[in-house]
Amino acid sequence: MNKAILSVLGHDRPGIVAAVTGILFDLNCNIENVSQTILQTEFSGSFIVTMPRDLSLDDLHERFIENLTPMELHVHIEPLLKKEAAPTSRESEPFVITTKGPDRQGLVAGISEVIAGHV
Repeated sequence: MNKAILSVLGHDRPGIVAAVTGILFDLNCNIENVSQTILQTEFSGSFIVTMPRDLSLDDLHERFIENLTPMELHVHIEPLLKKEAAPTSRESEPFVITTKGPDRQGLVAGISEVIAGHV
């Protein structure tokens, strides 16, 4: 399989997902996973795609540059290499952490450090 991960960043506006998925469709790529979000006014999207064997990463990147640069979007493409899953020490359940109080620099780093110490 010829898989890649594609990241698209830029100021949010209508038509970003249509532009990205249209290019992938035109190049006969299959979208396997998508994650997108808006951070304040900025769009961030990640796409895992399977590419036809005759399509190179350079050709895929060139097509995105041609079509997304006029929209002032930035694209990054990397091959998706098969990796083993990270080992886990025990079974776990997903969870949500909610904090209450004033925002301060380093808050997320501090909480993340405490959680990482319990893995």
